[in-house]
Amino acid sequence: SSRRAQCQCVLVSQIQMSRLKDDPANILLLSSAIGAISLAAYVRTLCPSVPSGDAGELLQLAVELGVAHPPGYPTWTLIAHAFSRLPWGEVGWRVNLSSAVLNSAAVMMLSAAVGQWLRSSWAGVAAGGGFAF
Repeated sequence: SSRRAQCQCVLVSQIQMSRLKDDPANILLLSSAIGAISLAAYVRTLCPSVPSGDAGELLQLAVELGVAHPPGYPTWTLIAHAFSRLPWGEVGWRVNLSSAVLNSAAVMMLSAAVGQWLRSSWAGVAAGGGFAF
């Protein structure tokens, strides 16, 4: 009888845990939401022109499709060049927008990966939000 009660207790706890696990649709939805929230925050605080440091050099190289000092950042250069061709805003703002979009995509992917790994959309949101902010 005691053994049967233990088995029933384990079964009940497993059922309760399975209800707490999120399905992939919820994980994707909340990961997209944290990605959109981070993008909104990044765009709101985006530098409108050229920031200091190496940013001016990298911005110029992105517009001209040049090669930066090692390691060169070829993927970022190609993506930033595509953003520099957008028809609105200053060139500096558009290139900075590329970094905001890429970072928000990273937030969303990290949130989805952690959510899938732990089967918990809220754990994914916590990981993505911690990474974003």
